[in-house]
Amino acid sequence: MRGEGFNNVSAAMAIPMNKVQETSPEKKPLFPKNPTAQYVAVLAEELRTSEKVVKNSILKSKKWTKSCYELLSKIIREDLNQNLAPQMRMAMGTSLSAKTLQKIVSNTYRVSYPIDPRTVNTLNKLVLFLGYKNWDDFVHRKDTARTEKKEEIDVEEAVMAVVQEAVRREHFTYCGLPEVMEEHLLENYIKDSPAYNKIMDTLVNKAAKNQVISNNYNPSTYEILEIEVRKIENNYAQVHTKEYWLLCWWCASSKRYVKRYKDISDHFYILKKKKNRWMIRTNASKSDFMELV
Repeated sequence: MRGEGFNNVSAAMAIPMNKVQETSPEKKPLFPKNPTAQYVAVLAEELRTSEKVVKNSILKSKKWTKSCYELLSKIIREDLNQNLAPQMRMAMGTSLSAKTLQKIVSNTYRVSYPIDPRTVNTLNKLVLFLGYKNWDDFVHRKDTARTEKKEEIDVEEAVMAVVQEAVRREHFTYCGLPEVMEEHLLENYIKDSPAYNKIMDTLVNKAAKNQVISNNYNPSTYEILEIEVRKIENNYAQVHTKEYWLLCWWCASSKRYVKRYKDISDHFYILKKKKNRWMIRTNASKSDFMELV
């Protein structure tokens, strides 16, 4: 039972072990005042890494020369001539100059905002080559993917925040002894769940023995050293933490320390989403001591 030696004085800051909630810095230049330019930068990266492009050994090179862009122009023209309907080929053409392609790939292609028809035609050719219906379809799909990724990151951050707050509340209830402050657990723990009952068992046991960690100069503390979201699936989540706990239990009746618990251990939290709120059901630890004083 973790309570047989856990908690006291500090609410710890957690250092993510696997920064799933963070994204890597964007290498492409972004232009907040010109949203179209952002999509062109994404288009350039997708064009450079397209299977239709990299299957040509010359275009696998990281550094492209003028002849590479000329080759890319030829590949795009032949692809559009083969796959576009005759009316569309007549309406928009299939040629893109090597110079234009070089500007797009190197992120020096100037895009006005609002976007002009000639630029739209150029971009339509490129996204058609990449398998999209048109420029609007490309933008819509990228917006959708970005929203889904942000929502995924937001969920992971929310789940981690619940675990961090739950550990803080567990520590807080230990500090509140000999009063058993059950209501503070109900914010983050499912009532009568294994995690909830484990803490309550410790609280009731320590309260009955008049043992506390709130006496003067008590060194008890805790720290979340690492935290990582392992799985999120529908209304189920798994979070792994590495936690440091020091609990020095002071008997208020005999005026002496009666038990000292000190440990660094892994904890595996299971969370369930209930009424649109993430709540902890299980806290499994490899070092869960059951001895009672």
